[in-house]
Amino acid sequence: MRSRGLCITKDHSAALLGVLLICLIGMVVLIQQRIDRQRAAFQNVQSFSYLPSGRYLRVAALEFREVTADILWFRAIQFVGGRDPSGLGYEWFYGVLDRVTDLDERFAYVYQFGGVVLSILSDHVDLSNAILEKGLKNVPTSWQIPFDLGFNYLYHLHDPLRAAHYMEIASRLDGHPPYLPFLAARLYQAGEDFDTGLLLLEALYRTTTDERTKEAIVEKIDKLRAERDLAMAKKSRPDSFGKKD
Repeated sequence: MRSRGLCITKDHSAALLGVLLICLIGMVVLIQQRIDRQRAAFQNVQSFSYLPSGRYLRVAALEFREVTADILWFRAIQFVGGRDPSGLGYEWFYGVLDRVTDLDERFAYVYQFGGVVLSILSDHVDLSNAILEKGLKNVPTSWQIPFDLGFNYLYHLHDPLRAAHYMEIASRLDGHPPYLPFLAARLYQAGEDFDTGLLLLEALYRTTTDERTKEAIVEKIDKLRAERDLAMAKKSRPDSFGKKD
């Protein structure tokens, strides 16, 4: 009788062990499926055959958001360095910046770097302003972001009053250069002129770290100085230009 009870106990233990084994196998399958989904997401990001939306990336990356943002940021740096892995252009570059800042909204340098690159190395001032405006919303304590917006509005869009507005914002934030309040006041009073444009370009050069972008800024400084000198020469000798013998 006691041996029969012992057999029943052994049978129950075996059944319980079987149930636990089945549950464990099921959990392993679910975990593997989740890993496969995440691996597929990372492969898509790394290959850059397709850029998923920021909303999708936030869900797919889960606890790996910072890692995903770093991968994207590395690709953006490669693009600017002349090693474009996408075969695409600056619209793709902007898309990468947008995804990085969806994953890490407080990554201030992405807004600053991307805004300057899109403004100086390409003709996509609209995309530069878009990423900078996003940065102004998400990192309102960075003086460089409104400064870069002010540069775009003066140098590219020829809107000195709008430029003055952003320079004034920058001049109220901690860490701003001492010349910014003067620059904002000058823009409000005098509007656009060669010397103000040169001040902005020189200030942008000092706040830029990427060497390729700095070289492009130097070219723009030289060009604007030549235009200023030509305009001054015409102004000082108005009768000598356009005069035919």
